[in-house]
Parts: sequence; structure tokens; C-alpha cells
Amino acid sequence: MTERLPPRRGEAIRRDRPVSFAFDGRTIGAFEGDTIGSALAAAGVAITGRSFKYHRARGLFCMTGACPNCLMQIDGIPNVRSCTEPARDGMRVERQNAWPSANHDIHGWLNTFSFMMPPGFYYKIFHRPRWAWKTVEPFIRSKAGLGKAPKDPDHEPREVHNLHADVLVIGAGPAGLAAAAEAAGAGASTVVLEERAEVEADGAGLAGEAEAAGARVIAGTPAFGVFGGPLIAAANGDRLYRIRARHLVFATGAVEQAAVFPNNDLPGVMLSSAVDLLVDRYRVLPGRRVVVLTSSEKGYETARALRGAGADVTVVDLRPDAPPVDGLAVIAGSTIVAAEGRRRVREVVVGAPGEEGGRTILCDLVVLAGFQAPSTNLLAMTGAEIAFDEAAQAFLPVELPPNVHAAGAVAGARSLEGAIAQGRLAGLEAGRAIGLAPPDADERIERLRAEAAAERDPVVLPPEVGAGHGKQFACLCMDVTTKELKTAVTEGFDSMELLKRYTTITMGPCQGKACMMASQRLCSRATGSSFSQTRPTTARPPWVPVELGTLAGWRRNPRKETAMHDRHVDAGATFMWAGDWRRPYRYATPEGEVEAVRTRVGVIDVSTLG
Repeated sequence: MTERLPPRRGEAIRRDRPVSFAFDGRTIGAFEGDTIGSALAAAGVAITGRSFKYHRARGLFCMTGACPNCLMQIDGIPNVRSCTEPARDGMRVERQNAWPSANHDIHGWLNTFSFMMPPGFYYKIFHRPRWAWKTVEPFIRSKAGLGKAPKDPDHEPREVHNLHADVLVIGAGPAGLAAAAEAAGAGASTVVLEERAEVEADGAGLAGEAEAAGARVIAGTPAFGVFGGPLIAAANGDRLYRIRARHLVFATGAVEQAAVFPNNDLPGVMLSSAVDLLVDRYRVLPGRRVVVLTSSEKGYETARALRGAGADVTVVDLRPDAPPVDGLAVIAGSTIVAAEGRRRVREVVVGAPGEEGGRTILCDLVVLAGFQAPSTNLLAMTGAEIAFDEAAQAFLPVELPPNVHAAGAVAGARSLEGAIAQGRLAGLEAGRAIGLAPPDADERIERLRAEAAAERDPVVLPPEVGAGHGKQFACLCMDVTTKELKTAVTEGFDSMELLKRYTTITMGPCQGKACMMASQRLCSRATGSSFSQTRPTTARPPWVPVELGTLAGWRRNPRKETAMHDRHVDAGATFMWAGDWRRPYRYATPEGEVEAVRTRVGVIDVSTLG
């Protein structure tokens, strides 16, 4: 049962400024500062949409825009991430991929007949007779895709801004802000790109330090690709940025990952990132009876916050030696074997990893906490070499191109102190390379390297699969299950790149953000190889979705004119484009020009050729 919590200092919402919006035929009340997702959660809306292939009920999952569960049609624009989209008065919000409604979707029968849709089924069963494919193709195409394309223009052309900086920092978390503060403090022109709409205040005061040093922070503007040069492309609702910098600092953090067990896609199964945002920033309690699955301190932090908000919390810790915690019920050395429910999770079965059956716990919220994959995709686009790190149980950068730096969780930091140290180190090294280092730079760099190298205990990951019965989803975007991955491997598609193309895993709206780790581990299990041998798929732009209208927006073509341009104008020339040049095409008629050259004299201006 969800509910709005009492006011608290630091919350993101303005309770003195109520707003409302239309949602599937009803009116939802919210406050300024809410997102659509947080407002729906406060209103008790559990189902935010239906899944791509099987039309299973889905609910809020990450609240960071890194999964497909929150995609909605907003003011006629499809596939807007409602969990991060600010709630505005009078907007129209509709859930997608369902008919007649997301609560009662007639296409739910596809889930029952999923056995008829194995990987690549459309390649296998419609070859004969020859008319079969033409008959079923319109139906399959009508069910593919998400949302409805708008019929009217949805925005004005985006402005294109070209920026040049000494240092570009991607990510305004603790590591990114620390890097920006050091680089700008040394005198380097510094730009920071941040995907979130605002840079959150931090206890270390890094946001104020970076801005005071002169760093320019561009919020609500995610970088979506790295191109030759290198050129960093970023976009927001108004502008397309093309940024060239002498040094790049990637502080892109890590993306929280799901655990795989039967019915792990039920509404009410959420990542701790979503729960933390709902409770702390939007003051929404997403459940009253909670089970938290974790193997790190992160899960206990979320559990304490939920308990403080009035929830009954049970922690399931994968570590057999999990310490007791005052006020929390802890089940050590266990995992979630399966979840049960129809329109929302109602109970989980908890038992030892790899064993079927166990203890049943009633709940309306399951929190998956602390399982993270470093967000290396943008970094990999620069040509950085990525390798498996045993302690972190993740793929981390081991060799970077010249003038490229990595800091924070993307480089393996697992503590706030380590992330800040790595950020300051990256900013200081960039400043020194430009020739702007302070006098004590060498001494500080050595000290920061020692601090940045400090590690926490090794990471413990959940089992690759659960032991119960029911669909276990490796990819929420494309409805790819563990069974389908195993089937694809037996058919010969035995690498991540092949699995991606055959099963469509990681090819959906999240582009592997929320499912890459599970996909790799399941692929390694199916092929009999190790996690370390199963490399992630090749990173390609765009890393975040970009509207085609943004990419096809204004083009400010340079216009060059020759020294004789004004004489041509006076002579009545008609011009043509020759590359960037305005070049005379003709003066009167082609016949008149031919006669003039043959009987008198002709002049041609070829200075456009250099």
C-alpha cells in the first residue's frame, strides 16, 4: 500500500504548489517537484504499463530512466520516461502497449501462449506456405514497437551549440564534481554534463566548490555518444551540444542491476535506487511489508529508511556471516527463490541459494539493493580497454586513451571517499597535463592515488537464476527469459554478440543498462564459461534515447564568399552551393553565356577551388 509521507527537510516537492494531470481518464494530484512516476506511486498506481512481447503487468522499477517499465505517452509524445519526467499542470498521460487499458489488457493471452514464441520464431514457422508470412506480418508488426508516433510536430527545431573546453566532465556525482572542482580550480575551462534535471546537494559541498571554482554545470543534458575527434554529443529538450575538449573525465557511475528469480518482473519489485528516491526526495512510501535482498551495506541503508518511514522490513542477506542489526529481521545466507503475485507482488519464497522451496514471507514490496554494473559504455566508445575485475565482479577500465580519465563507480570505486579521491585525482592530472597544476600537484597526486586505490570487501552477487517455477527475466525491455537464452545457446548462438541479435537481449529501450550483468552471467552459465570470459556487447551510441528531431534539427552551415562576390551580385548572378561556397551558376541564360564566350570574352571565378 503506497502513501504520501509527512513533510521533511530536503524533500524535492513543494506542497504549497499543487498540480494535477489527466491519467487514463482520471485526474491525478501531485506537487511541483514530483515526477509523473512519483505522483502515480503516491496515488497507488501499481501498473505503469505492459511488457513488450508478453504484455505482462509492469511497475516502477528504477526511477532513474534506466529501465523500460515507466515508458508512457505524454501530451502525444510516445516513450517518455515518466519516472524522471516532471509533473506539470494539465498534461495528458497515457500508459502504453495495452488495450483497452493497462489494468485489463486483452493481449495478456500472449503470456499464456509464450511457448509458441521461442527465440527467432518469426524466422522459423512462417516460411511455408509462401503466403503465410504475408498473412501474419501485418499482425506481428502491429504488436511490435512501443507507443504511437505523433501525427503533429511535437517541438521546434533544436538549437545546435558547439562548445570547446579544456576539461569536460561527464557526470555530476561526487567523483565528477570533485574532478571539476580540481580542474577549474587549477584554471582550466571546465564543463560538466549531468543527466539529472538538477545537481543534488552533497554533504561534502562538492557542488558549491565546483561552481565557485568556475566550472560550468549543464544539468538535464545527458551525453549520448562519443565520436571521432573525440566529439562528445549531448542533448536536452532545447539544444544539441557538440563538445570538443582537451581532456575528458568520465564519472558516469554505475547502474543498479536486477536479480533473476521467477516472476522478478512483478509490480512491486524495485531497485533500491527507486525506493530511496521515493522515500527521501518525493516522500512516498512504496510498500508497507518489505523484503530487501542485498549483500552489502547499501541494502541496510534502504531498510533503515523504510523502517523509519513506518514499513515492516525483512532483510535477506546473501552472505552467510551477515551481522545482526538492531531493529531489523535478517535472514543470512539466503536469497529470494521466487516471487508470487498477479497484479502486484504479494509474497516471496526465501531459501538457500540453488535450493528450491523455503520460507514464505508475505510482502507488497521487494527491494533489490547493491548489485551494480559500472556504466562503462560511453567510456568504451573512446577505445578504452575493459577487463574483468574479480573483487568488484564487474568489467572495469584497465587502459585509457590519451587525455581520457575515469573516476568513481565507473572506475571501480565502491565508497564515497574512494570516488571523491578518484575524482580529485582525475581533475588534478588533467590540469597538470594542460600546464595548470598547482605547486603541490605531485605530492597531492601521490596521496590521492593511495586513497583512490583503497577497496572495500569483495562484491557478492545473487545466483544467476532462481530455483522456483515461473518466468525468470534477464531482459525486462524485450521480455527475454533465462529459458530463451538457454534455447538460443543450444542453437549455436553462444556469445553475447550473437545472443543480442538472435534474442534481442539488451537491444531495447534501456540498451543493456538494467540487464547487462544478468545477461552476461546467464550467457556464461549457458555456455559453460566464466563470467570473466563473457565480455559485454560492443558499446555504440546513442547511450540514452535521442529524438530524431534533435539529430535532424538545425544545421548551421558555414557560408563562404569569394573576394569577387559583390561583383557577381551586381552582375545579376544566380548562385549555387559548392561545398560551403556560394558560387555563380549563371548570369542570364546558358545560351547567352555560350555566345559571349565564343564571340567576345568570358571570366570564371574559380577561387572556390582554393
